[in-house]
Amino acid sequence: MLVVCEPDCRGFVHAEVNAGLIAVLRAAFPGEPLAFFAEREHLRQAAEVLEEQGVPAVELRPLRRLPFTDPLLRWPGDRWLARRILGFAARRAARAVVFCS
Repeated sequence: MLVVCEPDCRGFVHAEVNAGLIAVLRAAFPGEPLAFFAEREHLRQAAEVLEEQGVPAVELRPLRRLPFTDPLLRWPGDRWLARRILGFAARRAARAVVFCS
């Protein structure tokens, strides 16, 4: 299993870039299950690009992030996110975790 996490981008922002990264990982590790964590609309946008390009199915995992206004307030949320993603990867015996942004 490969785990890809987009912790920051929302909606269409960088959806093509993340879809491209996923396509590269799919080509490098054919047949390896891949889970993609991101905000719900970002997942939809990236999945649309992947489907258009004929990239094999990806497990889409919605990611809930609290909005932030003060950079200092992000840290607790970032630690929570890292624990959640790394815990998921450990439970699935993932061979790699990629954080993109």
